[in-house]
Amino acid sequence: MKSIAFIGHTHFSSRLEQAFRKRGHDTITLDYNDWGHQFIFSMAAVKKYEVLHFISGTGFRKIFYALILRFVFKKTLLVHFVGSDVTRIQSRKLIDKLNWMGALKLAHRVFCVAPWLTEELKSCGKSETFPLFFRNFPTKIFKMPTTFTILSYLPESRPEFYGRDIVEKLIIANPKIHFIILGGSDLEHYSNVETHPIDYETDMNQFYSRTSLLLRLTKHDGLSNMVMESLALNRQVVWTYEFPYVQKTKGNIMQVQNIISSFYHHNKPNSSSEWVRSKFNYSVFLNTLENLYENPTYSIPAEDYS
Repeated sequence: MKSIAFIGHTHFSSRLEQAFRKRGHDTITLDYNDWGHQFIFSMAAVKKYEVLHFISGTGFRKIFYALILRFVFKKTLLVHFVGSDVTRIQSRKLIDKLNWMGALKLAHRVFCVAPWLTEELKSCGKSETFPLFFRNFPTKIFKMPTTFTILSYLPESRPEFYGRDIVEKLIIANPKIHFIILGGSDLEHYSNVETHPIDYETDMNQFYSRTSLLLRLTKHDGLSNMVMESLALNRQVVWTYEFPYVQKTKGNIMQVQNIISSFYHHNKPNSSSEWVRSKFNYSVFLNTLENLYENPTYSIPAEDYS
């Protein structure tokens, strides 16, 4: 058994920590907003842990830290880029970027959760695609709702990054379509809209069971949990990325409207659930990750997500 520190987004890291604690490992979750600012505190926090798994490349961007962790404390260092961290490293000033890239070269393995992120990160160093997900996808498939309903995610911070303007135009143009918006409280005055506060611990099935189509118009994204969960439940998905069983859009309002109209007139389920469960098996994922913790050179089986 290994002692493992998960450093990154708390709501992501804590789920992995709990899974490996159940498997008998000694684990801890550290939020990268707190860890990494003060050297002595940071080293003391991870001193007893053999494996450091950074869930987000943002937490692993100082070459001095990387040198000490790998060569003095002999830690196994794994880094996972999840989405916005790829844009952060690309936008850094030259000195900061070189510092970050130097740290990544000292990691045992660097992963991205989606192939398009791996492609984007090429200019900053070598990485591999290894998806992260945090539970078994549901096997119970809900019937499609009788009222055609669109689910979308619009956090109160940076809603424009998630396509807020297009979503509002679609709300206005489609009064017969019901919209469930997670976040987006400024849209709740529309009669065909219900909004809900974003809570990462909520049971999302209460929304998926009433959803016909997930609308995710992100300008940049990783492997979205909402996309994966929607596909696992045979919901239609419109997304700004090329992915199996997904309707890709560039975010053009007319293109999105045409896709929605076609599904509105033929409110039928997707056929994606079996594919998701076969390609993204949680037990297999945890076994692979456990093998990496034991041996960072472990060869990850190649997957074809087509």
